[in-house]
Amino acid sequence: MDKQAIINELTRTFIRDKDLNKLMENSNQETLIEMYQGLFNLWNEELSINIIYQKKSLLLVFSQAVFTDIINNKQGLNKRIIEITTLLSLSNNEKEFRMMFERKFKQALPRLTPLFNENYEDNLSDFDKKMRKALNFNWKEGK
Repeated sequence: MDKQAIINELTRTFIRDKDLNKLMENSNQETLIEMYQGLFNLWNEELSINIIYQKKSLLLVFSQAVFTDIINNKQGLNKRIIEITTLLSLSNNEKEFRMMFERKFKQALPRLTPLFNENYEDNLSDFDKKMRKALNFNWKEGK
């Protein structure tokens, strides 16, 4: 896993959200990667550039729910990342994590499984699908 590439993809994912952009600037990026790896471990997935790209809506909803209240507090932000990483490591599935999160932080966490199961390709317009196909065209193979 190329950590810098993961950080770059997370930054691209959060670029439009001013608060979540602060998450990338103000947090320890090593622990942030560990936290997101723990999140995807709930579904037995490995953190990668492709999974970040495909599950952008999951990452945005999760990050907004978890960090919005402390996004400007650098020390609080790093502490929260460690706490969330711990809860994720103790959880076997999304339901367990959500119960522990709500008990610990006294705030609701949206259901994440529907967002995980959402297929990014289904949300693209016809134009975007054609553009993606054109950008990924390999002229050497003709495919």
